[in-house]
Amino acid sequence: MPAPDRTKKLLLCAAGVLWVIGLAFGLRASLNYENAPAAPGQAPAHWPVESKIQRGFGVPTL
Repeated sequence: MPAPDRTKKLLLCAAGVLWVIGLAFGLRASLNYENAPAAPGQAPAHWPVESKIQRGFGVPTL
């Protein structure tokens, strides 16, 4: 019965190759998503009146 053993090995090898290919595509998609730029944020046009933080004039306020 050498034929079933050979077929089993070929199927296992093909499944392994397909798994590695799927893993590579998934990793690539994940890295492309991670390295994509985010949408720019929308800053308010005016300093919020209810804020307890005083705005510094002439310098950036974080």
